[in-house]
Amino acid sequence: MKWFKKGLTFFFILSVLILCFIAFLVNTTNGMKLVLHTATKSISALHISTINGTLHDGVLTGVLYNTPGISINIDKVHFKLSYKCLMHKKLYVNELMLKKVNILIDNNWPSLQIANLIKQKNYKYNISYYPVILKKLALYKINIQIKKTGIYLASFIGGAKWQPHELTLTSSHMQGLTVSLPKTKTKKLNIQESIYNIKKPSIHLLSCIYINKIIQTLQKQILIQDLPIFHLPVHIKLMTIFCENLHFIGDHHISIYKVLIKATIKNQKLYLKNLAVNFPGGMVQSYGHITFHGTWPLNFMLHSIIHRNKLQPENIYANLNGDVYGHLKLKCKLSGSIQALVSLNAQLTPSGEQIYIQLQSSKLFWPLYGAIPLRANNVHFIFRGNLHDYSISLSADLGGQYIPSIMLIANGEGNADELVIKTLQLKSSKNITEFKGKINWKKSMNWCGELRFFDIARDKQNPITAPSLSQEPMTYGSLYTRKNKIFKDQIWQTKNLGIYFPITRSLLHHPLKIYGSLSTDSVGQCHIPVIKLNLGGNTITIKCIFNKQVNVYVHINAKYLEHFVTGLSGGAHGDIHAQGDLTKLRLLINLNANHLKWHKVQIVHMKLNGSIITNNKIQSEINLYAEKLKQNNMLINFFKLHAIGTVKKHILTINLQGNHAVSQITIQGSLDPIAGRWSGTCPNVYFSNTLGTWRSSNNITLDYLYEKQIFGIGPSSVDKPKIASSRLKIIKSNTFGDLKISLNHVNLAIFNMFMPVTTQLSGTLNTGYAHITLNRHTLLFNGTMSVIGNHIIINHNVTGHNIPIILNSFQVYLAFKNNCMQFKWRASIIHNGVLYGNIQVSDLNGERILLGDLNVDSLSIGLLNAILMPGETISGIINTHLHLGGSLKKPQVFGNMLLSNASFDTGFIPMKLSTAKVDILFNGVTSNLRGVMKTEQGTIIFHGITDWSQLNNWHTRISVTGNRVRCTVPPILKMDIIPDLTFEAAPKSLTLVGDIYIPWARFLLQTAPLTISRVSSDEILLDSDLKPIAPRSMTIPISSRLRIHIGNDVILKAFGLQGKLHGNLKITQNKKGLGLYGQIKILAGRFHAYAQDLTIRKGELQFSGLIDQPYLNIEAIRNPESTTDDVVAGVKITGLANDPKFEVFSDPEQTQESALSYLLRGQKLTSASNDSYALTSTLISIGLAHSESIISKIGKIVRVKNLSMATIGAGDKQQVQVSAYILPSLQIKYGFGIFDTLETLTLRCQLMPKLYLEAIYGLDQAIDILYQFEF
Repeated sequence: MKWFKKGLTFFFILSVLILCFIAFLVNTTNGMKLVLHTATKSISALHISTINGTLHDGVLTGVLYNTPGISINIDKVHFKLSYKCLMHKKLYVNELMLKKVNILIDNNWPSLQIANLIKQKNYKYNISYYPVILKKLALYKINIQIKKTGIYLASFIGGAKWQPHELTLTSSHMQGLTVSLPKTKTKKLNIQESIYNIKKPSIHLLSCIYINKIIQTLQKQILIQDLPIFHLPVHIKLMTIFCENLHFIGDHHISIYKVLIKATIKNQKLYLKNLAVNFPGGMVQSYGHITFHGTWPLNFMLHSIIHRNKLQPENIYANLNGDVYGHLKLKCKLSGSIQALVSLNAQLTPSGEQIYIQLQSSKLFWPLYGAIPLRANNVHFIFRGNLHDYSISLSADLGGQYIPSIMLIANGEGNADELVIKTLQLKSSKNITEFKGKINWKKSMNWCGELRFFDIARDKQNPITAPSLSQEPMTYGSLYTRKNKIFKDQIWQTKNLGIYFPITRSLLHHPLKIYGSLSTDSVGQCHIPVIKLNLGGNTITIKCIFNKQVNVYVHINAKYLEHFVTGLSGGAHGDIHAQGDLTKLRLLINLNANHLKWHKVQIVHMKLNGSIITNNKIQSEINLYAEKLKQNNMLINFFKLHAIGTVKKHILTINLQGNHAVSQITIQGSLDPIAGRWSGTCPNVYFSNTLGTWRSSNNITLDYLYEKQIFGIGPSSVDKPKIASSRLKIIKSNTFGDLKISLNHVNLAIFNMFMPVTTQLSGTLNTGYAHITLNRHTLLFNGTMSVIGNHIIINHNVTGHNIPIILNSFQVYLAFKNNCMQFKWRASIIHNGVLYGNIQVSDLNGERILLGDLNVDSLSIGLLNAILMPGETISGIINTHLHLGGSLKKPQVFGNMLLSNASFDTGFIPMKLSTAKVDILFNGVTSNLRGVMKTEQGTIIFHGITDWSQLNNWHTRISVTGNRVRCTVPPILKMDIIPDLTFEAAPKSLTLVGDIYIPWARFLLQTAPLTISRVSSDEILLDSDLKPIAPRSMTIPISSRLRIHIGNDVILKAFGLQGKLHGNLKITQNKKGLGLYGQIKILAGRFHAYAQDLTIRKGELQFSGLIDQPYLNIEAIRNPESTTDDVVAGVKITGLANDPKFEVFSDPEQTQESALSYLLRGQKLTSASNDSYALTSTLISIGLAHSESIISKIGKIVRVKNLSMATIGAGDKQQVQVSAYILPSLQIKYGFGIFDTLETLTLRCQLMPKLYLEAIYGLDQAIDILYQFEF
């Protein structure tokens, strides 16, 4: 019992000591130092600089770990252990923080253990573990250098749990991961050869590379080997990993904005719950699962959105499912700018590898933006089989910028040795080109095939006739490789190549015939006996032999060049001959052309001949002569160019003579290929025209470094003594690439030959200076230019009227410096104001920031009076003070523009403008318009606003109001209007809406205006060549909706109608044209018809679209007080205005004869004969009354005075009489009976103002003397 108590006491004391020791180690700094010093002594490579805190909350600084090949340096370590570690067999870490970690792994670091692990297959993992719970792990500024690969991590915050058979990574956040990969090195070949001597590299024939061996090697290799079986003893769970700002730097820089991963590995299965990646070009999102045993079944879904510049976003949907070691399926759908559907079915087992690939797309194009040289629509591609036996089919509609619309159809079959092309067709709307052949690579690359051409139009007309096989081009040949001693790459070359082609088809709507042959042999000799091409009467003949010596002969006989190129006309003939060795080839040219015409350029005759010898010196002599060269109003009688010499020394002479100018230039030059420099001199520069002669006073030196793209001009000057001592001087600078030019007393009339005929200059530029420095690195240049002139006259002709603009003084300054452009000007127009300003554009390669001022002081618009019609005048003063800002893409304008004291007197505007004032206030990207126009009666006020914050979508809105503005169109119209209109304008639309009130108006219309009728629908306009002119459509569609309100004081007098109008009309305009809708009522008035003044009882004019075709509904009656028997008689007018219907009616109802009698005479018919005479006489009188204007016009045409036609007499003796004055005092009259055949001729001569002598010849003859009395 005593020993038991002693043992129990000893055990208790020992336990207390152990617990105290553990508490000392955990809770004291010295205890932690004891633990860590023990660790550093046992691990010699470990070193810790300072230790602070406890194991429960400790901080370590300066932690180093160095072993051969590995160096780890940690600036700071902060950890917090939990007391739970003492109670459970687990390592509880509340927090672990590592800051500024540098890890360096040398190239000598051994990796044998890793290599041994990779070589092992189907091994099982035996992992010993100790439970670890890490609540928070924080890493900051981690830098890892592995050989030539660098990894940098800005921060990582997360947590982990390591428990039996399970590893869990809690929600983590990673930011700023950068991986720097080594760049691929490319070997540069420094090969320097003589520029003049062309050396043939020594080559020798290699053994042919058999393509079938490559295919057999691929066939022996199994694409998918036996897949390993993974036995993972633990489950891995990634709750959420969020990464930001990932960069991979190597040959290419890849940036990823965000990455989100959620995944689980359990029971040898990977479950990818979510994978989301955001990168600069778009985003990718995926999910799915895969099993790591058996046939490895999988199923993954992917969705991606890719953004391209100037293109629609590309949406990609992909689904990969099946078995990796079995049947695998892939479906991919693209929708956006590119639309495609890709299907892949693959059997990757060694027992039978079968692949099925299908591609369908409605449109494909390349490149993805900009001009599209290649476009493919309705693409359908299928690959079926394996490398032993496969088939291919392709169909697509091709087109592009320079490719016509054609259809491609291809079908083929192949195996390990060859590919058989069953069909390869290019089909257009008129022709079909077909190729059938075979390509074999068993021993070397050989091919043979046939080309066929079909004319669809001809074949449809003659479907029975089929082209013969012997009439189609046939091609054959082989391909082998040679090895170059300098370049070790394989170079493929042809061997025993041949082609025979007789072709008869049509091209550019003209018959095309080609026949000839070409053949090569194993030595490399190429022989073309003859190739003839005939297109629309133009013939090209080619004969040549290629071996060690070259002999090529080309004969051209083209009488109709318009059959070759659309827009080109004329004829050309000549020869081109090349012969000699490749190192010393001689080219002879002799070409002639007549009556050439290309658009607006015409050449009567042109001749080109010369020779070029490509030896060490490259000798050449070329002569070009052109006669009668004309473009628009410019005519050159002849142009001569002569070039002769070698590379080291050559001379170029140009002679030009026009109708009013002669020029001669001589250039002597030399080329130094080693220095990449051409230098020359101009000893003779001569130019003469009607204004005088210009001649260089010294030699002009020229330097051009073509590799550096630098051009320089030496000191020179051009004198023109005959016109105000005009002088052009070029000053040389010490810096190569600088150009300085000075001008003195230059007569601007010399530039008139380059100006349009409607604009001519006169005056003198006093001084001018330019200093330009070329920049070979950018497209911009630095320099300044200034021009000063006095009394400059600009004569501008507009529609036959000359507008002289006289500049009293003129100054211009332009400068480019430091990526900035500055432009200043000042122009003083004599008696018409001053224009001056300053514009500066900085950052020309970037934002192009705009800054400047625009000013106009007292500019008179009376300058435009010269182009107005006689009697029209315009006046006004413009003052403008604007300040510019923003950029060229988004300009801003501040300030105001004022037009004051403006007046305009013209017959085109139906109102006389007495004075007007317009003020525009600019506020950056908007402007406000305020204006007042005063007329002789009434005022018009308008307000407006313009917004150009988006240059491609600017908008303008102007409202117009007024108060009883008098409009006059003499002699037919006077009216007062009250406008309330709104005008809106945009880049693609013009809109006019509003109301116009007419309270008072007077219309007087005797004849129909010429513009009231529409143009005939079959109208055809012809140009000067009597060819139809295509109708022009409106560039900007105009839409208008106007409402016209006619008041109670509007009176119309037109075509016998006089009445008061009232109603509402609506005018619309759209793509279909102008339309008029509404109704006008005639409230009260009279209508003159049948020689009677009728009272309007009912009057309506209805418009339903057409302006000149209103519907009429008018009733007019005779005055009942002048009608007997209480009968009301009148006329009804109904129908369209171009086809009205007149109807005579009476109340009570009468016969038509009686109703007409009541309407014309106011009484009914009594006796048949007398009333018949009366009605006939009345109708004739009505007809003659309506024909008075026509008779008067006839009199003016035949130049007789007072020509008239009237009725005289009564009853059955009534006559129609025509009278006129053939002389001032001699009148002639001729009458004929209406109811008999009696004729009467009367001559009356005026003897005195009141005394007449009259002679009558008819049934009775008489001579009378008449005297006129006045009472």
